[in-house]
Amino acid sequence: MRTKLTPTFSSGKIKSTFPIIVDVANTLVEVLEDMQNSPLYDTDVGMEIEDLISHYTTDTIGSVAFGLDCGSLRDPNSKFSDISKTILDFRHNIIIVSLANIFPKVARILRIKILPEKVSKFFLNLVRQTVTFREQTGTQRNDFLNLLMELRKSGDLTMEEITAQVYIFFVAGYDTSSSTLTFCLYELALNQDIQNKARSEINEVLSAHKGILTYEAMIDMKYLLQIMYETMRKYVVTAFLLRQTAEDYFVPNTDYVIEKGMTVLLPVDAIHHDPDLYPNPKLFNPERFTAAEIEKRHPMAYLAFGRGPRNCIGSRFGKMEVLVGLCLLLKNFKFSPTKKTQIPIKSSMFKLLRASEEGVYLKVEKL
Repeated sequence: MRTKLTPTFSSGKIKSTFPIIVDVANTLVEVLEDMQNSPLYDTDVGMEIEDLISHYTTDTIGSVAFGLDCGSLRDPNSKFSDISKTILDFRHNIIIVSLANIFPKVARILRIKILPEKVSKFFLNLVRQTVTFREQTGTQRNDFLNLLMELRKSGDLTMEEITAQVYIFFVAGYDTSSSTLTFCLYELALNQDIQNKARSEINEVLSAHKGILTYEAMIDMKYLLQIMYETMRKYVVTAFLLRQTAEDYFVPNTDYVIEKGMTVLLPVDAIHHDPDLYPNPKLFNPERFTAAEIEKRHPMAYLAFGRGPRNCIGSRFGKMEVLVGLCLLLKNFKFSPTKKTQIPIKSSMFKLLRASEEGVYLKVEKL
């Protein structure tokens, strides 16, 4: 499956979705401006941005994956928003999820489902209806689903496999990017000097590109990328990675053997906060990710996107989604903490991926 899907995540294919993401990000700016101008907006409390950012990533993924306007930014109670929140809220079945991951064979025998039934039905119906409509009308869209449909024509994928891939693309691109962008804005609010430096770079690069945010302009924003990397170091979305050994591995200079078939847990959060690798790890410092600093570290010292043959297949898309949102938000708004901003921020115990405990409240000022 990995081999079949890799071509769909090439730099050229990902670049082709750039205008779609910019359109959604512009809507995010408009919605945020409307919220800031609302008479209900209290500058002492600020705005809860975590939920708003999740609507941005929901709409982005919906557009790129399905070619659909999810409408989450304009309507926070849309069907897509409801499904998005359901997918990753494991408050009531975290034990079942954990046991199913540890004992997958037993889970299959007992027919245990990790996903709520309504989520499965939603995606199956959505994909079937969209695929049927496109096949009957000959509609062609430059999105992920269209690429999967081409694989189906050649006999490589079934309808259920298409649905599974669309689902995982939606989940992986929605919450991970939302979490990263939210924590980016949180840290920038606490570190005004870094925020100002980022905004200066954005204005300078856009000026060199005639004021237009193009794919090439985004690539030129090196400091913005460093900010994203540092955010993903400090607030890595998944605290650990699981891998299964393909063959016996003899640990160098020891008598230990990791036997074939054993599950290995990689403590990403601990690695990212190792003071030997990242001095003063609690400090938010984008300078850790200059080319020179990266070169000094072991390549496995940073695992935000994983490494090796099972690294994040959609990393290019994830970076683009975060950077476009961050660029247009910083260009148009200034973010700062309020009396309701939780400092230091705490992570929720009831989310599968990293999220805040009490929401992220920031003061938003139009520039």
